[in-house]
Amino acid sequence: MNGRLLLLGIVLTFAVLVAINFDSMYVYFAYTVPMKTAVFEPKMAHYDYVPTNGSFISMEKISLQDDGSIQVEFGQNDYKIYSRHTSPSIYEPIPEFSYADTFQINDTFAVLCSKQSGSDSVGLGIIKYLGPVHIDNETLLALWHESASTSSDMSCSYPQIIEHSVNLWDFEPDMINDSDYAGR
Repeated sequence: MNGRLLLLGIVLTFAVLVAINFDSMYVYFAYTVPMKTAVFEPKMAHYDYVPTNGSFISMEKISLQDDGSIQVEFGQNDYKIYSRHTSPSIYEPIPEFSYADTFQINDTFAVLCSKQSGSDSVGLGIIKYLGPVHIDNETLLALWHESASTSSDMSCSYPQIIEHSVNLWDFEPDMINDSDYAGR
């Protein structure tokens, strides 16, 4: 009898713990694991320079703060993805959504998630914010842009993709392989 009560207590405790932590476990397996294990495409990595108060992919407005961080308002941004290698776009359009966050220098986060047409994989556009730079007397925001893909059946739900991708990756820009660098 005592053994059954003990077993029942353990099962109930486990059920309560799972119920309490269900959201975080769901996020971990639905977003974190697939994004963290994505395969990077090194030949696609490059710098992007965006004007302060500019926009880029799902970032509708990027505002430079006094401490060098950026406040980003995310949304659809009427962004259409075209590659210099493919036309029309190989990615699905970004749906309408709204989200805002602040990023520090060296933070990484996803700005794009899309099922790739003709493929079972999910493509990710990943940014590392490098900070403000001054080029030709203009303040620009330096971004390192990586492309990656995962073969999981991950849902490309916005803003969840952005929220759950912050600082998942630790990578450094590779100027040697940056085809767009060209001595900037």
